[in-house]
Amino acid sequence: MKHLMSNPEVVAEFASAKSPEEMARKFKRVISDALAEAIANGIDQALDATVTTFSNNQEIAGWETQIGGVIGNLTWERIGDTDVLPVTPIAVFAPRKSSDIVTHGGSVNIGVSIGVSF
Repeated sequence: MKHLMSNPEVVAEFASAKSPEEMARKFKRVISDALAEAIANGIDQALDATVTTFSNNQEIAGWETQIGGVIGNLTWERIGDTDVLPVTPIAVFAPRKSSDIVTHGGSVNIGVSIGVSF
């Protein structure tokens, strides 16, 4: 992730921040995208290595088609907030192909969801 600061778009994005809070939000979004990419790349590398190792076993041929991407929630702690839940949730989808990575800030609900807040 060190390479992020060599990306002119990331540098420009960070440079446009007008407050510490805005910079923190931008940083979390950029790093969340980078983490999703790292996860997707890790999945691809592990699958490639495993498929190569077991390519001669016809009993399990095609097993890799049963592996999809990873859906996860990154929860960033918000320092100094007095909220009951001082976090920033970010939903991440890291597919098998890193070019299809999707991240969403805030709450994302798919399907039926029931929640209770105290």
